[in-house]
Amino acid sequence: MHGVTKEIALPFTITEFEDGRRWAWSVAGVPATAHAVQPDGNGCRASMSAPWWAPAYLPVLAIALARIDEMVR
Repeated sequence: MHGVTKEIALPFTITEFEDGRRWAWSVAGVPATAHAVQPDGNGCRASMSAPWWAPAYLPVLAIALARIDEMVR
């Protein structure tokens, strides 16, 4: 199976939404991450959070936020 790529469909649902500020979602019915953007001076502050039972996912979110920071600089 070398070189074969398989795709897995994971249905998601937006569970919370505040226009332009915050959204959260679940994957296959399981709560996933929440994302927020808040004004901060001349820019904004982005944040992400994981469910309390998924602390192992926090380093992934930290990497994602660092990459977003790199892209906007």
